[in-house]
Amino acid sequence: MVVDLLQGERIDDLQFKDLKLIQNPEYFSFGADAVLLARFSSPKDNDTIIDLGSGTGIIPVMVSGISASKRIVGVEIQDCMCDMFFRSVRLNSLEDRITVMNADIKDIKTILPEASFSLVISNPPYIKSGNGIVNDHSQKAISRHEVMCTLDDVCAAAGYLLSSKGRFSMVHKPERIAECFDSMRKYGIEPKRVQIIYPKADKYPSAMLIEGQKGAKPGLKFLKPIIIMDQNGEYTASVQRIYSDEGEDIFK
Repeated sequence: MVVDLLQGERIDDLQFKDLKLIQNPEYFSFGADAVLLARFSSPKDNDTIIDLGSGTGIIPVMVSGISASKRIVGVEIQDCMCDMFFRSVRLNSLEDRITVMNADIKDIKTILPEASFSLVISNPPYIKSGNGIVNDHSQKAISRHEVMCTLDDVCAAAGYLLSSKGRFSMVHKPERIAECFDSMRKYGIEPKRVQIIYPKADKYPSAMLIEGQKGAKPGLKFLKPIIIMDQNGEYTASVQRIYSDEGEDIFK
């Protein structure tokens, strides 16, 4: 499928199942966290899946290659991001599997029925409102800072959308782990798995992957940490496997 590109846009090869994504680096480009989250979420073929805060669609597009799910929804509030996301769906001929919704997740109760998804995924803004230097470019600010939605907004939407025993997968900053747990439990999601991500073995952790389950009993499992780069600045062998069909084994 041939699609038009706007000024500043490019097509990135995801090096996975021949999938591609349209991006504009002036707005925001996905990072390793989103790719790791797509794998960590372990989407099943019979899952109904929704991604909250999709940006240009990296997670729904990646998930379409991991799972044979026929219902994948991506929700994104920014018009320009949604436009790139929609054209990426067309570029990959995924119109029959991925639905792009230009909407605010805070309004999710007026848009979608309760308990209608078995898997909710989110790569939300990491930085609390009032903390850090806010980027002058609005798209980058919205993606990185809690400008349009907070951690609590994301967990509230996930709790509403999840069916009984449904799973919620999220990537966030390790220093906010207590807040993540508190907010998830507030909306009936019990934290079940955590995996810490390190940029290098000798560095402090940069992110964490969390999975919770709606209505589950307490019981938390910490998985082996993920190290992104070796000492030579190359991707580690385990991270390279993410792009293969055997990639899920590093999340067990």
